[in-house]
Amino acid sequence: MDERVLDPNGHASAFERAFGEHQWSLAMSAAWIIWRSQERVVHLLSEVADVDGRVSVFDVFNEAARREGPERGPPDGGALTFVEAQAELWESLKRGRLVARGIKVGEASWSSIAAPAWVGIDYFPCTGGQSNSIGSGGSVVYSDVTVLHSAVLEIWPSVPNSREAPVAGENPRRRGRPPVTDWTAIKDLLFEECKRQGGVPSLEIGAGWAVQADAEKFVRDMLDERCEDAASSTVRTHVGSMLNEYEADQGQ
Repeated sequence: MDERVLDPNGHASAFERAFGEHQWSLAMSAAWIIWRSQERVVHLLSEVADVDGRVSVFDVFNEAARREGPERGPPDGGALTFVEAQAELWESLKRGRLVARGIKVGEASWSSIAAPAWVGIDYFPCTGGQSNSIGSGGSVVYSDVTVLHSAVLEIWPSVPNSREAPVAGENPRRRGRPPVTDWTAIKDLLFEECKRQGGVPSLEIGAGWAVQADAEKFVRDMLDERCEDAASSTVRTHVGSMLNEYEADQGQ
């Protein structure tokens, strides 16, 4: 990012607290998708916030565009360009991979925003204090839109950037768009390993292939070899489903 400057309005501590909350604003989410670092996200939001501490998703995208690297690459320290980040965020919302909630016009409480609704709505400019709004036809449809913090981190995990050395013992991750894991290919390899080991992991199977955790380690090792990453909960869910499928196939 650009050189460090003092936060003139003292918003950094507020954004640090917001970073740890269960729900994130669209602006916080967009900043994370681009930079993947709490320090950088908090610093960026503090710099672009207005005097009342509000930041719209447009502020984040505009700043990312201003800081684009050579040949329109990601901003310094970033993982994605604002164009890539915007597309991934919007597609995740439209496909239901990421679920948002907001206060619908005319209602008094938050409600989930169904995936099909995102086809007809778009970001709404920051007006009247509504810094995290989405709308249609020039009108706000939902205000105070937020997404689950943990869901954002699972879809867009932190990645080392060019100015940070990788942690000792970890494989360096490729800079830029995180690779999309081919779970079908992973499943085929896991099935082959199950055949080699004599079945799915269970307490009856021999040492080294005794419990599901062994299968999860096998999958994580494959991801490391591919310089890919996935949350532990994601690996566990996929592996459990794969092992159930393998057992069902063997029982036919």
